[in-house]
Amino acid sequence: MASEKKNIILIVADDLGLEYVGCYGCKSIKTPNLDRMASSGTKFDMAFCTTASCSGSRSSMYTGIFTHQNGQYGLNQMKTHFQTFGHIDTIPKLFNHAGYQTGIIGKVHVGTDDVYPWQIKEESGTRDVAWIADRCEAFFENSKDANKPFNLTIGYVDPHRDIKTRGEFGNRKEQYGDRVPGTEFKREDVDTPAWISDLPETRQEFAEYYRAITRVDAGVGLIFEALER
Repeated sequence: MASEKKNIILIVADDLGLEYVGCYGCKSIKTPNLDRMASSGTKFDMAFCTTASCSGSRSSMYTGIFTHQNGQYGLNQMKTHFQTFGHIDTIPKLFNHAGYQTGIIGKVHVGTDDVYPWQIKEESGTRDVAWIADRCEAFFENSKDANKPFNLTIGYVDPHRDIKTRGEFGNRKEQYGDRVPGTEFKREDVDTPAWISDLPETRQEFAEYYRAITRVDAGVGLIFEALER
């Protein structure tokens, strides 16, 4: 029976460091929904990124092995041939075999499709976290109708810089929609890390970064609500 197996959600927030989450001690930004997860589960304080690169890091999370073992050495682009080796076991492969409904919504950035055979794949570069929550709820309903446990990966673009300009954090209304309020931060509200020069320009950058982080947190809250429904 589906009820005998745990439902699993893996949330990936692109470029979110633990220094900027309330449950890890950040005082200058509120992340109540991420804190809620930490308070009801296990919080890791000695976990490290395997690779300072998007696709490589994701491949390690999705396979459990380093990039030099799984083949995803760099960004997932066909011209570089940086894709995971065909013989590698991945989250969707293993959970498909275990009878789960598998899916990914949002940013994917690993390859190839036959190595990562998510049954439901809704790839998007949107920062509209409300849309992502809607698609998650549809996924939950689909799993319920199929009487299957689910394994869902949610890939937020936030709080990564704007891909095209590298100079913004997606904080224009047309990028994230009307359903999630944009939280404003002032320069003086920012807690500048010790390894960063404390300049007005730096503080403005972090103020924009904070806005993108609160958007992730709001999106996680919407997913909690969808699960409860």
